[in-house]
Amino acid sequence: MKSIITEEDLENFSIEWFKEIGYQFAHGPNIAPDSESPERDDLILPVPGELWGMNPETGKLRWFTKTNITGNVSPSPVLGNGTVYIFGGYPSLRRSAIKVDGKKGELKEEATIWEDNQSSYVPTPVYVNNRLYWASDTGYACCVDAKSGDMLFRERLDARGKGSKGKPFYAGSILAGDKIYAVSRWGGTFVFNADKEFKLISHNKISTDDSQFHGTPALSNGEIFLRSDKYLYCISE
Repeated sequence: MKSIITEEDLENFSIEWFKEIGYQFAHGPNIAPDSESPERDDLILPVPGELWGMNPETGKLRWFTKTNITGNVSPSPVLGNGTVYIFGGYPSLRRSAIKVDGKKGELKEEATIWEDNQSSYVPTPVYVNNRLYWASDTGYACCVDAKSGDMLFRERLDARGKGSKGKPFYAGSILAGDKIYAVSRWGGTFVFNADKEFKLISHNKISTDDSQFHGTPALSNGEIFLRSDKYLYCISE
């Protein structure tokens, strides 16, 4: 499989479909396999005030539901156990868990399993063993029970750095092994356990780089890739 897309490749690509969604502040979609219909995938797109499920091959709307997440919807939707977890909102933050397996048309209120305001404005959570983990843009390591929405822990992370200002986290958290990795904008990378109780395992910082780290890290073959405003890093044991 090719790992690099060249300019020549781009010239051979064609647009399969294009939809005007009418929203300025709708960001990353996600693909959700449907456990009730294994042959079907849904393209999940949260927009201000609604959640859409679309046919990824045609762009046609399959289902939708109203939400209380308005304004910016920056985090990507998170998928787990036939449920979509959505975060974000402005000026008020919200998070919701919505059951979407096998749905068509307008979803009723009963599809929303839980909802509250203990949310994330920018960072996208990661789903692990029926729990959601993230480092919030207010500087906390958070874990919630994905089934009930109950907060299992919320612990302060000292992500301050030289010249730091504004929200300390933009990057989404990722899972590697049994550990959560959360990259802050100025204060380095925090590693904590993917469990019900918080334990900070390590805190690492690239001291020679005083720029900002906004991108979610990527993993491949035992290596972690970090991107700052200045450099791309590949780190391994």
